[in-house]
Amino acid sequence: MNALMEQPLFLISICILLGNLLGNVGFGYYKLGSSATLFVSLAMSYAITAIGHEPVAVPQIVFSASLIGFIVSVGLNASKQLKAMLRQYGFKFPVLAIAITVTGAMATFLLGSWYYQLKYEVIGGYVGALTSSPGLATVLELAKRVAENPSGKIGAGYAVAYIPGVLIAILFSQWYGRQFQQRMPAKGESERIQGTQGFKVLDYFIVVAVGILIGSFKWHLSETIVLSVGTTGGALLSALFLGANFERFTFNETILNAIQEMALNVFLAIVGINYGYQAIEGLAESGIALLGIGMLICLASLLVGYGVGKYLLKISDDILAGAICGGMTSTPGLGAAIEAFRSPNVAIGYGATYPFALISMIINANILFYLSEAMASFKF
Repeated sequence: MNALMEQPLFLISICILLGNLLGNVGFGYYKLGSSATLFVSLAMSYAITAIGHEPVAVPQIVFSASLIGFIVSVGLNASKQLKAMLRQYGFKFPVLAIAITVTGAMATFLLGSWYYQLKYEVIGGYVGALTSSPGLATVLELAKRVAENPSGKIGAGYAVAYIPGVLIAILFSQWYGRQFQQRMPAKGESERIQGTQGFKVLDYFIVVAVGILIGSFKWHLSETIVLSVGTTGGALLSALFLGANFERFTFNETILNAIQEMALNVFLAIVGINYGYQAIEGLAESGIALLGIGMLICLASLLVGYGVGKYLLKISDDILAGAICGGMTSTPGLGAAIEAFRSPNVAIGYGATYPFALISMIINANILFYLSEAMASFKF
């Protein structure tokens, strides 16, 4: 048994198995669906640690493969409606992305001023609450310039805030999708877009390879500000562009949905296994303050995004659900929204908003870090 507890693939399989069993249990009108895998894996991570085992870290290559598989399948499914949606909504996606990320940054600044002794943890909480790995990388790089190198504090803030950031995005997506389904008639199979070809491994991995290539590009705006859409953004842009412009990248929807569902479950299991222990450790060191900070940052960003998108920009519900997840760079939220809405428009909103949110978040993280250092210099 001890050997099995050290096998990441075994743990992933158990988390997915138990998660799917739990996900099919109804709670009133709601079912957790694939999101239950995340809850199970968080509990599994805690249990393994509690009985004395070393924390299990799933290799990064497995995490990346599951994330790319999910994102590419989502992008290809949504790509055929992309051009029409961009013509209809255009500038509204970058406006929404900026509204969400700047709101989160403003909340972070205010909370960091209030909890000044936790200023680095709060900055980590910003990129954690909005589930941004590129944002975390940016802040950790900036931390190397400080004599005390507060990387550990930033990482703790990220790990603790990541959990409420993920859970709030998932719960919001499920609630929003439930409201949407109550207002909309069920769609028949004839209304859904089906690819005419089967599944071609070569074409699928062309999309993957192009996505990784796009994600590898870095734009150096300054010595500290480096912009990159990363692997996730690159995979999404590749799938949307190739799927929208070339017929050979039209796949059978049923096959893509199967890949999407499997990859999402693996991704959620890994998130829980890798971050559950860190989150618990962070809570033990800083109490519930960081958890509350992460929740406040996430809620402020989400509620402003919902209000701006629905009432100011007038974006339709299914597209807005994906756009909010894109503005928060929340892949788990996207998975929950796709399940809840059962509409390809969710992924379009995510894909059109995500790149702008990523750029805005990286810039905001730089600003927050330098403001924090300036406040320390002036003893503000």
